[in-house]
Parts: sequence; structure tokens; C-alpha cells
Amino acid sequence: MTNLSDLFPAGAGKQVSFTASGNVTSSGKPVILNSDGTVSEVSGSSSTVGAVSAAASSQPDYVDMASSGTYLVTIYKRSSAIYARPGTISGSTITWGTELQIFSSGTYWSGYPAICYDSTNDKFIISWTQRGDLMGTQVTKLNCSPLTVNAGSPVTLSNGSVSLVAQAAGLSAFYYNNMAYSPDTNHFVMVNAFGLNSFYGVAYVGQHDGASGVSVNTTGYTFNSVNSTDYTRVGYDQSADRFVITYLDSPGGYSGIRTGLAAGSAASSSMTFGTEVQLANYGYNVIPVYDSSASKTVLVYKSQTSSQGEAVVATVGSTTITLASTIYVWQANSNAPTTDMIDASFDSNLNQVVISWREGNSPYYSYFLGASVSGEVITYGTSTVAISANTQNRALAFNSGSNLTGIFAINATAGDGSAVMVAPATTNVTASNFLGISDAAISSAASGNITIKGGIAATGLSSLTPASDYYVQDDGTITTVSSSVKAGKALSATAINLEYTS
Repeated sequence: MTNLSDLFPAGAGKQVSFTASGNVTSSGKPVILNSDGTVSEVSGSSSTVGAVSAAASSQPDYVDMASSGTYLVTIYKRSSAIYARPGTISGSTITWGTELQIFSSGTYWSGYPAICYDSTNDKFIISWTQRGDLMGTQVTKLNCSPLTVNAGSPVTLSNGSVSLVAQAAGLSAFYYNNMAYSPDTNHFVMVNAFGLNSFYGVAYVGQHDGASGVSVNTTGYTFNSVNSTDYTRVGYDQSADRFVITYLDSPGGYSGIRTGLAAGSAASSSMTFGTEVQLANYGYNVIPVYDSSASKTVLVYKSQTSSQGEAVVATVGSTTITLASTIYVWQANSNAPTTDMIDASFDSNLNQVVISWREGNSPYYSYFLGASVSGEVITYGTSTVAISANTQNRALAFNSGSNLTGIFAINATAGDGSAVMVAPATTNVTASNFLGISDAAISSAASGNITIKGGIAATGLSSLTPASDYYVQDDGTITTVSSSVKAGKALSATAINLEYTS
């Protein structure tokens, strides 16, 4: 059974005996109905938000971040130069090591830094663009290099050999650079919009060379041969062994998604693509996140159709992608997220997709929440403030050593690049499985009475405000703070009329 209506019609039944799965610790505890007909006490934890620290001492322009099990590494552009900085995590606190300048601006301008973690070789791989005058000719370059984190106090970085991936005439040839790594085939992929006038969507494939550099096939593989391809992103779906590439086709006014397969070795690595699918509520910045617990890729974005923050589950095949029929809203119009100030990552400890965004209205704080995926259904937790400041572009990365997700954002209020470690709230309660309130403690596998929805709970409750609405919180408390699970209306200081819903 999945609904209370399978047991009782509306308004019927009050105290009903159930068998407990796990201890119900006392009377007055909200409980859920499990799929096997047993009950469990509502339990969970509130969100974790660590101390905010300055990952970049002065404000950067573009940011990205990746994580190994031990370290976080940020990469960012500042004053036309590229920098990287390593961090170690103790509890929920980040200690930042020495900043390394990757590229010195000189007469050049730089931008669009990107980073991924190569788990096979325990290296971070970075890429960035630069442009300027080369022997009297204006050119733009795309570069790539490995980074090694050196343990110590402070922790430091060393940069490997820099490889020139591609070069084009003109001053605006590479935009929206992004990276992902495949541990199955030991390839990394860079995606960007390429071309002085065309801006086709192009992917480059490479591998770490086993020494101090990277080997990249300088042939660009075109995944969207339409002028003005924007907001290119790439993720990796491990169940399908395919890269998932997303982009905005500006002339067509839609977001495209397609698979990519990297094959071959070193500089001969190649890329082939599957069939394009289009997102109905297209978004400028569609972020592909692989959920290993559900074996699905989740697409997170702001809809340019509804102006809401949305996500949809994608099933990735070898050459096709199938989008779920239902799109789930994580932030509605009342305070819609800012279009390109969204990022997401997967928390493999809690099995949740962590989404962070800047709110669309003043004071423009950073928020985050967790999204749980079951099949093609997405359930969201409560949103929480991560950084109480006017934050802009951001990057997220899950750190398995601390079981926390790092958020690195441009902080316009503090004038720096701020970072914080977070974890979303967890709970076993939903609006559909909330059953009622316990009449007494029930030992696991024993039976006891529950006052179900439609009845009046009057045991184990205190300090209620009559005529106030009460809600079940993620951690099992009952308060007047609105949540997705409404308990009912207080009749007195010790009694609640439990509202019935199926």
C-alpha cells in the first residue's frame, strides 16, 4: 500500500495499531507509513553549513572547482591572469594553501578557466583561454595542463607542461569552456564554443601522458554546427560510459543535449556523438550531474520558458538520451534563480544532487538544497542559505573525504572568491508517507497505536499555540515553520487536529 486512502476513507479512524520498524521513542512523535505497512519515527538531520572562507583574496571573474578525496582545487581568472589554489578540509572548515599563478597576463587577456579531477593519475587537469597579439596577429588560444597537489603545511600546487590545444585568429574565438573526466576510459573532454564568427560547439579529447603533461588531440570534434552555440557544459554518465554534453543553440532558441564517446589513446583520442535531444523548457546553463545511486543523469537549469529553477531526469544510452516526461521545480517564480549563477554536484554520501544558486532578488544570497532521485522522480529538500552575501557565478564539487560539498562563488559583497562546505538536510518523511502521531513509545517489531491523519492527537504534545498550523520538519520536530508536510491545526496547547490527505 502506498496511500492512506487504501486503509481509511477521509475522516475515519483515529488510534490504529501498527508494527514499528525501528524504535518509536515516545508519544507525540510524527511517524511515516513504510511500503511494507510498518511505521517508523520521522528522522533526519538539518543542513550543514561550514564557515565561509576566502578562496581567492580578491574578486575573480570566472570560477571553477574540482575535488579529489583529499583536496579541493579552485581555478579562477583575476586581472586577466589565471590562478589556482588548493584547500584541505577538516570537519566543515577549509584551510587554503598557497595560490599558484597558472598564466601571467602580460599583453594577453585570459578567461574561461575549467578544471576536472583525473582519478586514474591523481591529477587535476585544467584548461583556459588566452588572447592577444602574436607577432602582429591577434589570436585566441585554448591551453591545457595538469596540476599536482603537494601535501604539506601549507599545501601547494605544481603545474605541469602546458599544451596548446587550439588556436584561432581574432580576439573572441573560445567561449564557455568546461571539462569532465571519464575514469572508465581515462579520457578528459573539453567543450566550448569555437570560431571567430561561427561559434560552433566543439569538443577536444585528451589524456594525462603519464609524466608531467597532457596529450590532447588538437582536432576539434563539432557537436553543434550552428552559429552562436553558447553555455556549453559536459558531464560523465558512468552507467552508459558516455559524456553528456549540453549547450544553448541561440538561433534555434533551445537547449540541446547529446551523448559523446571518447576513444583511442593519447593524441589520437577521438570523439563521436549521439543523436541530439532538445529540452522543452530550454535553459541557458543546463548542468548535467550523474546520480550514481539512481544510475541517471540529472539536468539542472533555469527555465527560460517558465523562469523557474527546474530539473529533469535523463536516461543515457550509447547514442540516445531520453528525457523524463515530468520536469520538477526546485525554485519557483517568487524568487527565481539568476540564469547563469547556478551549479550542481552529486553527494555520494547522502545520494543527493546538491544544487546551489543565487536568488534573483536583493540581497542576492547563495542558497542550496538536496534533490533525491528515484527512477524518474525528483524530491527536493529544504533550501538553506550557504553564503549571506551578494554572490555571482559559482562552482560546486563534492569532497568524499569530508562527505561535504564545496561551493565556490564570486562574492561581490566581500570582494573576494568565497567558499563554504555544505551538506543538504536529510529526512525519511514526505507529504505522501506521513501517517500521524504516536500515542506511546513502541519498540522495534512491537505494535502500538498511532493517531492517524483525520484524528486528533492529544498525547505527548505540549506548548502548542491554539489555531496555529503546524508542520513536520525534516528532523522530526513539529513546528509552525512551513514545510511540505503539514501536520494540522492546534486545538489547544496539547492537541492537534491532524488533517487528512491521501
